[in-house]
Amino acid sequence: MERCAWCFALPILASLATLATGQDPAIDKSEALKWLDRFAVDQALFDSADVQSLRDRVAAMSPAEAAAWWQDFSLRREMLDDPSWTETNAWLRQYLRVQAVYSDQQIREFRAQAFAKVQESARGLKEVQDEITARRMRVKSESQMSHDARQRLLASTMADLEVGRRIHEAGLMRPARVPMTSGPVVTRNYARRYYYPPLINSYGVAQWAVFRQVFPRW
Repeated sequence: MERCAWCFALPILASLATLATGQDPAIDKSEALKWLDRFAVDQALFDSADVQSLRDRVAAMSPAEAAAWWQDFSLRREMLDDPSWTETNAWLRQYLRVQAVYSDQQIREFRAQAFAKVQESARGLKEVQDEITARRMRVKSESQMSHDARQRLLASTMADLEVGRRIHEAGLMRPARVPMTSGPVVTRNYARRYYYPPLINSYGVAQWAVFRQVFPRW
């Protein structure tokens, strides 16, 4: 099995860790395995196969070597267990389920690079966490801008609908126009009625009678 570079220094680190803590190395190894088991369930940053391989390596170490790894990894454990990162880790798990920006291959490559950086040093872990946190802030900002745009569009649409409703109601309340007719105009005031005068009255009939007597051929 290929061993990482820092594994060659484990015997020396194990001795120093035992002298520094005075604790049974077997206890440290047990705590390390328990932490890795819990971390494997909750984490979303690394590929599960990589985490399992790390767990297998620690399980294969001697108690002294596992205790040295446990002490060397203490700062990184604190960073991974920090509440702020726990929240970001939960966001990352959900984001990877629904995102459509990166392909599966790109996600695998990023996780592999992140796993390699975390094994190198706490600084490498800090870089990975900062990158994920920055991504989270960008997504949050873009989501907020999209939400604001949808709200503005909804408000504009509702305003247009309200204007249309008022215009429609105003049209229903407006009195209907009286159609034009060729007959007399009759108003609702029945005391006044208007009629067209007759074309020939009695005076005109008398005039025609006189003309027929004077001018029979007319």
